[in-house]
Amino acid sequence: MAVKKRKGKEELVYLAKWEFINALLILFLYMALTSVVQMRFGQLEAFSAGQVSFLQLLPYQLNWVSFYPVLLLCILLLIGSFYWYNLLNRLQRKRALSKKQIGRLYSMLNLGVLGLFVLYIPLFLLIRTQTSLLEYAIALFIYLFSIIEYINYFHIRLSFYTKRALGLSVTKPLNILLRQEEGSPSLLAREIAFYKRKRT
Repeated sequence: MAVKKRKGKEELVYLAKWEFINALLILFLYMALTSVVQMRFGQLEAFSAGQVSFLQLLPYQLNWVSFYPVLLLCILLLIGSFYWYNLLNRLQRKRALSKKQIGRLYSMLNLGVLGLFVLYIPLFLLIRTQTSLLEYAIALFIYLFSIIEYINYFHIRLSFYTKRALGLSVTKPLNILLRQEEGSPSLLAREIAFYKRKRT
């Protein structure tokens, strides 16, 4: 069964809503999964006997090597969600930031996000020895995925539907990233460029 391709305002509602929900869901799943991994299963018998509280079963320690890229991805999704929500309001002639205001705000956010990407590198190198190989690999994967998401928002459009609208295309974004195909600026990149032109 083919997925019906959303158009115009319907697509903006979908993007604004689901990017916000995905940010919260990713954060929740990360916390839940790392809690289960760190759980002290040896104390389950003591817990069932009432000798240990549930919180004592969860010696939660935040591992910044894996949490940082998750947090970075969630920040990008929230930034994207706000952008789509504002664009939807603008199209519906509701109260919204203008193209120039969005360009100014997101050019500053662009610098902030770039700073967060750069900050992760020394953090990763300093505390990677305290991390298991699996967590290290997952962290690296999420970090690289966050970079792709960043490029998709702030620079080149990488989200495309397949010809039959069965889902998102994988080959076209890869060709663009590998420079085998020319990419077009993302909508946000065009609004940032508009702000920079008006500023000068």
